Amino acid sequence: MRGKGKAAEAHSGGYFREWLIATDRNLREGSGAEVPCGDCTACCRAGQFIHVGIDEVEALAAIPRQLLFPAPGTSSFLLLGHDHRGHCPMLRDEGCSIYEVRPKACRSYDCRIFPATGVEPPDTHGEVALAAGSWKFQYADQAEQSLHAAAIRAARFIEAHRDEILPGAAANEIQLALAALKCAQLFTAAETPSAAAVAAAMSTNPKTPQEAT
Repeated sequence: MRGKGKAAEAHSGGYFREWLIATDRNLREGSGAEVPCGDCTACCRAGQFIHVGIDEVEALAAIPRQLLFPAPGTSSFLLLGHDHRGHCPMLRDEGCSIYEVRPKACRSYDCRIFPATGVEPPDTHGEVALAAGSWKFQYADQAEQSLHAAAIRAARFIEAHRDEILPGAAANEIQLALAALKCAQLFTAAETPSAAAVAAAMSTNPKTPQEAT
């Protein structure tokens, strides 16, 4: 199973440009990510707190109320925690027990954002890092490979200017990776953009459940 053990078999992450376009659409529309996870459940075993919107009626109905608690700083989300092993309490041996009505944060989660940007995942158990490291993107041409390199440069720049570009945001690697993807195109130019230009590009896309995680 991918996401377990000391090494992970390489898996195709798809063509980078196509994946980036699909990811941008997911961020803008909340349409959910199409991730070929197979039987991997690394993100379900990574000790993460899942934000569940108060309007997610089906997900909330499927999750026992005692497993949910208010999310700090917002009245729009509840948090679903994890057990002492870092496992989501809705995870079973055969997979997610509420998969068909799982929260939007789970639907939009795609660990390919980490190899796409060079950002290390927030993973206390190493499961997501192992799974994310198994993805290998493909490139149709040099320009597509350069776009991937630009996303990595974007992540490094945003990390160095976090206070200007992500003001008030917690030190969240998911937010950092998604921010880098949103403005990767800016870093394909020879001249490095200003922090103000990057912040402006960031403001064109709304925050998603994945960013709130």
